[in-house]
Amino acid sequence: MVALKEPVVRAFVVFSVVFTSISASAHAGRNTELPTAYALPSLRINASTVSVSGISSGADAAVQLQIAFSEEIFGSAIFAGQAYHCAVQRFPDDVLSHVYDPSVPFCDGCPPNTTISYDHCKRHPEWVTDVSPLIQYAKDQAQQGTIDSLQHLQSRRVFLYRGKSDTTYNKGSVLATYNVLNAFVPSTAMKFVTHVDSPHLVPGIDPYLCWWEEWGGPDNCTYDGAGESLRWIYGSAALQGPRQNDTKSLFEYLHAFTQDPYVPPGPNKELFATTGRIFVPPSCQKATAMCTLHVFLHGCGVASTYDVFTKYGGFNEWAYNNNLVVLYPQMASNKGNTSQERSGCFDGYGQTGKDYALKSGHQMTAIINMVRALVH
Repeated sequence: MVALKEPVVRAFVVFSVVFTSISASAHAGRNTELPTAYALPSLRINASTVSVSGISSGADAAVQLQIAFSEEIFGSAIFAGQAYHCAVQRFPDDVLSHVYDPSVPFCDGCPPNTTISYDHCKRHPEWVTDVSPLIQYAKDQAQQGTIDSLQHLQSRRVFLYRGKSDTTYNKGSVLATYNVLNAFVPSTAMKFVTHVDSPHLVPGIDPYLCWWEEWGGPDNCTYDGAGESLRWIYGSAALQGPRQNDTKSLFEYLHAFTQDPYVPPGPNKELFATTGRIFVPPSCQKATAMCTLHVFLHGCGVASTYDVFTKYGGFNEWAYNNNLVVLYPQMASNKGNTSQERSGCFDGYGQTGKDYALKSGHQMTAIINMVRALVH
């Protein structure tokens, strides 16, 4: 076992006991709060191998983390995410509104007392064909020091996915994400998968995940999104260990941790759930092991999706035999002032503040604090 601080040593013991009690609810399709108050374990994580992925609003946040913390985030997998700062940027074809909308609390480029429609980048990607304002915003923020130098992105790797039948992120929306990232990340380090016929989901090969995500059609359960994205980010050599296909056997290595020490104080703190989860394979509990860290960010509807993604999303199966730790931060449900916050969405709209996509953003800070607690 890794040499851990006293409370965390006990945490590993308690984690195993407590988590066993909820393993029977594996198919419940609901988020399960684990009654624990222990901090993240002290592990040996290679600081140069941290990556992040997400689905939907979690993918929005993954884009933000990749750009804002490019010095610390080695690579990312974007399962249907919108372009950096896109949700609050006015484009020439936007229809302006004079009615205040808390879902879009501010707008860059709008006349006073006007705003833009919610989700314009996802619903009307034809309005976002010119992403130069988004690229310029990133450059301006890097110059001001509110995000890391964009030069780091020259050595980063990015995987993007949009299912052909995705009606949440319409065709062209993730292309805009690709184009913004491609302004800084070389084309040879980017992969954009668009050929798989799936709705809005994390594609996987686990039968339960595919059933739960209601993935039908000829491509149902044929694309291993977790495996393909990790392989792209880290290279095939990093996944030499086989996929552990006995998913239920991995539940005992999925532990709860308290998120409270890592979440900054203030009114937005309540938006985080009390606990998150972390998958630690046996090899990474050894003091001699040097491991890799991957962060997965869930989408909206956290109450019904978090438990499923942390158990069946496909990342744990590859992590088990490849010295990979998977961190699963969790937002709360039924908290906050907007429908997105109450659904447990990560903030891709500036609802937590104008700095939501910068290093000082509340959710950005909380997630990177969790990462830094693990990295040595």
